[in-house]
Order: sequence, then structure tokens, then C-alpha cells
Amino acid sequence: MAVTEVFTHSTFIPVKRAQMKSLKFLTTAVAFAMGLSAFGQSYQMSPNSEFTVEGTSNVHDWSAKVTEVTAASTVANDELQSLRLVFKVESMDSGDRLMNKRMHASLEAEDYPDIVFVMKTYQLNGSRATVNGDLTIHGVKRNINVQANFTKLSDGSIKLSGTHSVKFSQHGMSAPSFMFGAMKVADEVNINFALILKR
Repeated sequence: MAVTEVFTHSTFIPVKRAQMKSLKFLTTAVAFAMGLSAFGQSYQMSPNSEFTVEGTSNVHDWSAKVTEVTAASTVANDELQSLRLVFKVESMDSGDRLMNKRMHASLEAEDYPDIVFVMKTYQLNGSRATVNGDLTIHGVKRNINVQANFTKLSDGSIKLSGTHSVKFSQHGMSAPSFMFGAMKVADEVNINFALILKR
């Protein structure tokens, strides 16, 4: 009986302790992973992201690409936790040198070089997202709601795309005019965006 007792204690108790250590390690790892998920991970903006500004005038429609945009964001469970976008005004390019010059002058790019959007809240409902935040143009900050299409890409990136309209007059500006006023740009313009965020 004494031999049996020694065998029992020396063989099975260490195994049980090893199992408990493994369980503790697994629990800690899961908790750590859940913690990372809850707080979000930093995502980078993909170079495949696109931003354009489109408008009309009494002569013809026009558009300009925004070629310099920076983004800082965190994402948890495919949902945005934070987002800050900075658009360089002088990177707006319509393909027409004279129009670019007038457009940058109207936005007073030297005094207000950046257009900035800072997200405040984010709601996702299926494939539709509502992004609320502050948009600052020409030094004037306005709170806006942006409606976007949400897409989860095959590489794990997320894409937000859509169109949002703004008015020059809402930000203390007059719409640009050309050819001594013969061509007048409409007050309202559309910002088309395809923002892709990746790990």
C-alpha cells in the first residue's frame, strides 16, 4: 500500500499541476488578445485610397484630385475607434494650372494649408457606416455626419467609400471665379472618397 501511495502522489500530482499551468497560460493569452481587440490596433492608409473634389460652374463641370492625404486610425473588430485625416490644399490638382492657382488662392492655402477631419463617433449597420466628426476648412470647424459604404477586403483591410457635399460659404469663403467673373463655380462641391485602411 505504501508503494501504491508513493506512485500515486509522485505521478499524478505533477501532471495535474502542469495542466493547470497550461490552462493559466492559455487564459492569459486569450485575455491579452481580447484586450488588444478591445483597445484597437493602428491601421495605415493604403496608397490605393482616392480622394477627389467635384463641382459645377456656369460653363462646365470640374474635378480635382487630392494627392497628399495622411491618416491616423485605430480599428477594433473591423470598426473604427479613431480617425484623423489631413488633406494638403496645395495638392488639389484639376489638371489645369490656372484653375489650380485660383482654387488654392480661394482656399487661402498659404494661411490654411490643411483641411482636417477628426472623427468623434462611428456607427456600423451592415454595409453602411455613419461617421460623425469635425471638418475644418479655411480655419472654420463644422460638425458633420458622413455616410459611407463599408467593405471588408480579402486581405483584412477595410474600405469606406462615398460622397459628402460641402459649401464654400459654410467655411467663410466665396466660390472661385475665373476669366474676370465670366466663369463662376457653384458654392456646393462634392468630396468623393475611397479610404482603405490596412494593418
